[in-house]
Amino acid sequence: MAGRPILVPGATGSTGRRVSAHLTSPGHPVRRASRHGDARFAWTDRETWAPALEGVERVTGRPPKGFRRYVEQAWEGGAWREGRR
Repeated sequence: MAGRPILVPGATGSTGRRVSAHLTSPGHPVRRASRHGDARFAWTDRETWAPALEGVERVTGRPPKGFRRYVEQAWEGGAWREGRR
């Protein structure tokens, strides 16, 4: 499958690794994001949000409480949370 990637924040953690594997097994493109990964992402560093969200189709997971601006950036960029349309 080709197309825009699905963003997996925390992809190096135990849950993120499983989610990434589940999505890539049928061929979905995945952007694995983490504090120390290729796609750098940290909830506490807003500067990492826009680059991680750029060009993604969907976002997995649920942001921690209080991260409304992250959700707004995702929607503005055309992404939606996995499972929602």
